[in-house]
Amino acid sequence: MEEKLNKLMEELKQFLDVYKVLTPEGKAAFEAQMGPVLKNADPTAKIAYESMLSSAKEGLSLEEAFERLKNLSIKKGEADKTGQDNGKT
Repeated sequence: MEEKLNKLMEELKQFLDVYKVLTPEGKAAFEAQMGPVLKNADPTAKIAYESMLSSAKEGLSLEEAFERLKNLSIKKGEADKTGQDNGKT
């Protein structure tokens, strides 16, 4: 489990680091390319990608971005247990 968390943290760090150095045009192009990916992604992956992207846009630290991702994951798990999503995930 710890190995998976370390891998996730490293991938999140790389994502945030790359996004940070993109030009405004590069960010716009990247976000445009993400559209079809998000459209076709499974709900869990969609939540993860959207969380990572919003964290990068807001300039959150790695720890803050990880906490956001973790909290969204917990909320999704709770919604799955009750069979309700209500658009809050």
